[in-house]
Amino acid sequence: MSYSSLLNCENLQVSLENAWSDPREWGGMARSHPFAEWITAPENRRAIVDQVSPGGGKLRTVTVKGWQSICTDAVLENQPNPNCAAEGSLNQFYRDYTIDTTQNLQVQINMQVSQFAEACEGNGDILQEHLRRMIDALDAKVAEMIATQSVALAGGWSAAVTGVTDDVLAITMVNPRDYFAEITALRNAADESGYPNEAAVFGGGLARQMFQAMNAGCCASSGVDLFEAMRLYGYAFAYDRDLNAAMSIDENAMIFAPGAIQLLAISLAPNLSAFGQTVMDASNFVWNTMFSPRFGVPYDLTVSNNCGAISIALTFTGRTISLPEDYLCPTDDLNGVNYAGKIIFK
Repeated sequence: MSYSSLLNCENLQVSLENAWSDPREWGGMARSHPFAEWITAPENRRAIVDQVSPGGGKLRTVTVKGWQSICTDAVLENQPNPNCAAEGSLNQFYRDYTIDTTQNLQVQINMQVSQFAEACEGNGDILQEHLRRMIDALDAKVAEMIATQSVALAGGWSAAVTGVTDDVLAITMVNPRDYFAEITALRNAADESGYPNEAAVFGGGLARQMFQAMNAGCCASSGVDLFEAMRLYGYAFAYDRDLNAAMSIDENAMIFAPGAIQLLAISLAPNLSAFGQTVMDASNFVWNTMFSPRFGVPYDLTVSNNCGAISIALTFTGRTISLPEDYLCPTDDLNGVNYAGKIIFK
């Protein structure tokens, strides 16, 4: 037996959350993705999503088609009646929608079984925390992808709207700012372009200041109730860091009608189980579907154990799509409007 006046205590290990409070769980702007959550919400979802990816690991190419409207310049005056020599034709538009399954986003982790033996935490807790952090990372990357692709998919504004350059609506800011003039300019342009009352605006700091000022009623002394103006003229607004980062210096906000932008996503994992237990038993990996707790979209989880080397991969397969832009005749005021519009406050 050995003796000592005092034995040193081993290092006490506690989690950041238990010892303090994990700032990563506080939320706030830096860790929220309001635009991606809005795009994936049931209120925004349209039938095209399930038609392209009906489930069970199956993928379809869906052709969306329709008839173009007839422009008013095709309506003639003072023509023979009856007319047995009519001219003209009705054009049909179509667009194919599908998913390229080779284009995906993936986060990977590799670990050794021996590492589990040396850790204080339970093996299940370690694996669960790895998966949670992988989901967080993939969620953030999917939100970035949705924002980047949505900016690229933006359409134009009505030909009747002034102050539009290269499909970007300019909202003039005076000094001091006239928030009532700014919100009415935005609302009038959206009305001219056929946006519904339920449209949502996402953007950066300049747009946020306008909506914050109207909520605060900062300028009621001027005789204009800005909060009432916002109630009457819309819209819902959220600051989104992903969309703000995806936009160029030529725009700093965007407006969207519900359903105009859709996220197509597919899980390929069900294809393995669909072959039956014999094929499943012959595999040396597990391939399952998980769902993002933030967005509800499917992620493919692959786990393999190669003689104590554990490999984990989490994969998102999908892309963002928009409404067809050619559903109206070329001379229609709304030709090119797909209800995802760019704005610049300047």
